[in-house]
Amino acid sequence: MRRVLFTHSKVKSRVDYRQGMHELLANVIYMMCIEREKCPVTDSTPEYIRHVVDPNFLEEDSYTLFSELMENCDIWYDGGHEEAILKARTSIRVETPFEKEGVVLGMTPLSKKLNKIQGTLLKKHDVMLSEYMD
Repeated sequence: MRRVLFTHSKVKSRVDYRQGMHELLANVIYMMCIEREKCPVTDSTPEYIRHVVDPNFLEEDSYTLFSELMENCDIWYDGGHEEAILKARTSIRVETPFEKEGVVLGMTPLSKKLNKIQGTLLKKHDVMLSEYMD
């Protein structure tokens, strides 16, 4: 997983590795393993199918699928952190549930969504859990 995440962040991504990306990759790898178990290789299995389900290519295949997944998901992790750090001297301190307390960082779209869920939707639908999380 480390090699896939490192390679992705250096080659493909406009966003460096962020916390949580490994959870997306873990699900990709898990599903690939499950699907490969469902497709047993026999003598009559075509060569191209043998190649697709070959466990020796798990790392390469998971990199390809993860990179495609991140084409749509990397915006969740891009919050303009680099710009926020440069403006740190004039910025206010961020103190929200999904950001480190007292650290000057931009809010990612994912953090904004999670804050909306906790701050608005959860209070509306489950007051007790909302109060517990506050």
